[in-house]
Amino acid sequence: MRRSPGPCDAPPGAFVAPKLNTVMSRPRWLVDPLRSELVRMNTDTSLALVRRVDRCGEDWHGRFQCQRMACQRCRWCYVQAQKRAALRQFADSSPEDMAMLTVVIGAVPGTDAIGPTWKGFGKALRNVMEFQRRRSEAWRTVQAIAWLEVDAVLGADVPRLKPIKTAQFAEIGPLSYRLNDPVWWVTCHGLIDSGEVGLDRVERALKDHWHGTRQLHLVRLHRNRTKEANIKQVASYALKHRHKTELADRTMTWPIEWVAEYHNWLGSWSRGFQSVKLSINPSRFDIVDRPVVISEEVEPMPFEHSVSTFTMIY
Repeated sequence: MRRSPGPCDAPPGAFVAPKLNTVMSRPRWLVDPLRSELVRMNTDTSLALVRRVDRCGEDWHGRFQCQRMACQRCRWCYVQAQKRAALRQFADSSPEDMAMLTVVIGAVPGTDAIGPTWKGFGKALRNVMEFQRRRSEAWRTVQAIAWLEVDAVLGADVPRLKPIKTAQFAEIGPLSYRLNDPVWWVTCHGLIDSGEVGLDRVERALKDHWHGTRQLHLVRLHRNRTKEANIKQVASYALKHRHKTELADRTMTWPIEWVAEYHNWLGSWSRGFQSVKLSINPSRFDIVDRPVVISEEVEPMPFEHSVSTFTMIY
């Protein structure tokens, strides 16, 4: 008898309906008070988000999925799909040519500036790749995948950031901000395959554009792990979201108001799993008269926290 397809049977990168018992047993909301805070905000986007997540696993005889980051169930399935997509993209890559990519893109005083900042990064990355590929055919073998991560810090706590973060804030932070409101850090984590170019040359070329204090850096994959294990670990780290901020003297958990503000912005900007993942594919054809293809996938980044052995200082 033929069995019904399950979440693990979907093609790489596809969203999977949360049908596993282990998924359905998870709490629906990311944080318990999040629903109440979104209702209290009483905006069109916050109320629409509440209604959609409440329907997840209930409508359509339990088959409706909200595809929202605030939903534990849908986010878990998305994270697994992204791991499979990364494994497929780098299936032919050599682990010696791969590294974890981190770029601290900027800091903005309001959530409404996160989207334009992220899109500006994608455009800048496209321009760098196009410029290098027109100069050297070896750059056509370079490929990458990156996910957006957003952190937050209270304006009054900016002087209490770690030294590297303090230096970054002075270089790429907003000129003005409110002491009693959060400042939002826009960062990306992902994987890059240097192909025929080599990681050192790729890093130097990228740092010509993102040249701030530890603004961009590559961490080579662990040699004592398989390529598949490394890719999954990097994807898990890139897709984490703990709603916590590391200060010099302590770890601060986001107030529920910040969590709701972030999800309210995400719902109004991305309308689901949309535009927070960047992919750069290798080009093996003549691109003299063609731009480098960079896709912004129609899906937002969900986050799943996992303990990573990659030491990230940024």
